[in-house]
Amino acid sequence: MPNESLYMLGEYKWSDAPDLYQIRYFLAVADQLSFSAAAKQLNIAQPAISRAVRKMEDSLGFHVFKRTTRMVQLTPAGEILQNDFKDIMNSLANSISEARRSFAGEVGEIVIGYTNFAAHGPMSDLIVRFQTHYEQTRVGLRLLGSTEQLSALENGTIDFGFLLTLACDQSTKQLVVSQEKLVLLLAADNPLVRCSGITPDILSSIPLVTGVKKRWSTYRRVVGQLCERAGIQLDFVEEADDLPILLRLVASGIGGLIYDASIGPYLPPDIISIPIIEVVETLDTSLAWSSRSLTPMAQIFLDFCRTEVHATKKK
Repeated sequence: MPNESLYMLGEYKWSDAPDLYQIRYFLAVADQLSFSAAAKQLNIAQPAISRAVRKMEDSLGFHVFKRTTRMVQLTPAGEILQNDFKDIMNSLANSISEARRSFAGEVGEIVIGYTNFAAHGPMSDLIVRFQTHYEQTRVGLRLLGSTEQLSALENGTIDFGFLLTLACDQSTKQLVVSQEKLVLLLAADNPLVRCSGITPDILSSIPLVTGVKKRWSTYRRVVGQLCERAGIQLDFVEEADDLPILLRLVASGIGGLIYDASIGPYLPPDIISIPIIEVVETLDTSLAWSSRSLTPMAQIFLDFCRTEVHATKKK
């Protein structure tokens, strides 16, 4: 036999506590102050409610209603129970609702990798809108290069990756979320900022900075395709691992940076963005995920992104 003291609150045994039906019936009568009205509201026979309330009072050891032939009133003890029982039923309803969302995959955490390019594109808006719809979801973010994201997707350390489309391979599925034209970032005091556009020939005469091969390999493939198609060679004078350092190199006048147009609104005043014209290359970002089956939460995120992206393309 279990220790009975474990099931007691003060001198009251939990085993004698009212069940959910008794609480429900009690609250109906307390709200209506009428057994007949409560029975009508619940669509059950009045004697059933009377028996349930009487049994609850017997187990509690006190009356919750003062009854006369003409009226029903809550006792002071009944008023206390009415307030607390309402809180209990609301808490129970919330718990069941949250459990249902969890079962449906609407509660949990997803981990998303992203590149510098994705950070300035639609990714942020997608995630913000998603979390507005699914407030119980936690989204973890990891800044990773495109090829690093492929490895993370393969070993399961991230659920999705916002990466350059060119990096995607047969191990992943993808949804293209943006296609951005190329621009050249220059220091604001560079004479070329007065140009309305930069052609490949002019681009080949400008000192440039670029990201290191390890984390910017896919980006460099896009730039390489531009050079091959245009028949030019570029003059890279400096490399850096992350975007903030590259932008400081640009602002100091060391060299220009080929980037995608989505960064424009985020540039500091000492850096100017100029379109690169007469080229077909773009920096495309995709939402990528593993070919393995997705968790319910991940599937909901994917479906949400598909709907949002398709809606954007129709505009």
